[in-house]
Amino acid sequence: MQEISTVFLISKRHINAEQFPTLMGLWKVLDHVTWIGIRCLLFPFGSYNILMVFMYQCDQLVSKLPQGGRISDIGSLLRYVSCYFHLGTFCTMLLFLMGAMNVFWTINKYFKSPKRTKGEGKGKGENKGKSESDSGSSDEVEGKCSACEGKHVKHSCGKQKTK
Repeated sequence: MQEISTVFLISKRHINAEQFPTLMGLWKVLDHVTWIGIRCLLFPFGSYNILMVFMYQCDQLVSKLPQGGRISDIGSLLRYVSCYFHLGTFCTMLLFLMGAMNVFWTINKYFKSPKRTKGEGKGKGENKGKSESDSGSSDEVEGKCSACEGKHVKHSCGKQKTK
């Protein structure tokens, strides 16, 4: 089921938005609908249901053990433990691991700030995020950049100055 959401997520990245704006809009809507519907609603409810069925089946196996599942010797202990620890246990744990990854991906997709593009943020020797009046550098107020020392260069602060 999650593959449907993944198909929309990946194909949305490969559609040329300038050539196909309507298709891109449709794909974005389908991506969000399938992400919320499948990963945030259907998958957790399905995982919980599978866990409850698994626990019910384990309880049924324990009730069929001799002496009602009471542990009297090492053999009965092994039979008791084997009711809970088998392939179904690991599959159930993997479901909840996938659920935790879905929560992590959803937080990253909807609640984290967007990634910075190249050239944004504070770099080496720059006062990004501050205006020229806040920076306190008289060079920048006068129009001369202290990083390039007035030479004709374009550097990481995005300014290009001539001497």
